[in-house]
Amino acid sequence: MRAIGYLLVMIVNLLIIIMNIFKLFLFVFRFLGYFFLIMLVIFYATNTASKKMLISHLTSTIFCFAIFYGYYFILDFLIGFKEGLLKSLENNK
Repeated sequence: MRAIGYLLVMIVNLLIIIMNIFKLFLFVFRFLGYFFLIMLVIFYATNTASKKMLISHLTSTIFCFAIFYGYYFILDFLIGFKEGLLKSLENNK
């Protein structure tokens, strides 16, 4: 049972390492999210956009921010899962 626990810890560590590699590209999604949000406000304020353009910019903004904040949610979950698993393995000695 402990071997399975340590195997899970190794898998979670590998996932955290992979996610830290993708952290380098995360600024792109944050920049695009703010860019689409600013463009949405500009297009809406000037009344020069069609309904399709407003919907596409809103969808893109939501998608970019969901990736940006979802990354941190998943990373926090994995770190908490790893710490809890290690504590339970230490208590079962």
